[in-house]
Amino acid sequence: MKKICTIATVVLVLSSVLVSSGCENDAQNGALLGAIIGAGVGQAVGGDTEATLIGAGVGAGAGYMIGNESDKAKQ
Repeated sequence: MKKICTIATVVLVLSSVLVSSGCENDAQNGALLGAIIGAGVGQAVGGDTEATLIGAGVGAGAGYMIGNESDKAKQ
């Protein structure tokens, strides 16, 4: 339980840094946020470096796709 709380805290802090960083568009914001969340989930589920990296990669890809569609809708 302590491990999950630690991971959730790290994800929350990194997410707040992302919001304040001001990326240029939604695709970049989505990719960064997706990577952070994916890494947290990968670590929580797998508990090793490989799972963390896979989670970060999948999260970044999914976040980019969602953010890119948001950018298209704004135009």
